Amino acid sequence: MKEVVKLIWKEASLPNCTTKQRLIVWYFFISLFLVCGIGDDTSILVGLLVVINFGNAARLIKNADLPDDEDDDL
Repeated sequence: MKEVVKLIWKEASLPNCTTKQRLIVWYFFISLFLVCGIGDDTSILVGLLVVINFGNAARLIKNADLPDDEDDDL
């Protein structure tokens, strides 16, 4: 079990990425979770701001020069 946790932690820490690339990836995931967490009782303005924020995160991750996955045998 410890080996599985270590492997997951190693992959989640993005070992081949720079600090800027890691921040962009985390910003994208946080924005994605915010979009998924919008409820029915959220005001239109807040929902619009969350969607615009996600669009900005998608633009940043699209333009980021992320390294390719070296393990393509999965």
